[in-house]
Amino acid sequence: ENTLELMFAGGWVESFYLTCAHWGIKSSPEIRKRIMEQSASLETLLKTLEPQKSAEGFSTLYPALAEINSIFATTKGAELSDDQVKQLHAKIKTLRNAITH
Repeated sequence: ENTLELMFAGGWVESFYLTCAHWGIKSSPEIRKRIMEQSASLETLLKTLEPQKSAEGFSTLYPALAEINSIFATTKGAELSDDQVKQLHAKIKTLRNAITH
């Protein structure tokens, strides 16, 4: 029933995880910029998932994505700090592990 939304969320989670993991291996301004660019697609994803946020499969996914979004919100459009990128990486790693294990 909510397959499309789950696929959209899963694609975003995996893409963001890989981007953050790449930053963890080799930090660069370009990768940091790509991480920050993900905030816009996360906003769209959250709006898409809003109607299903308490449905099966979304009740833990939606709050985890909202937590990631709150880290982006603290930047107010400014550049991400190393600490913020580390926080984002930790959050997405935890979420991805919860989904895949």
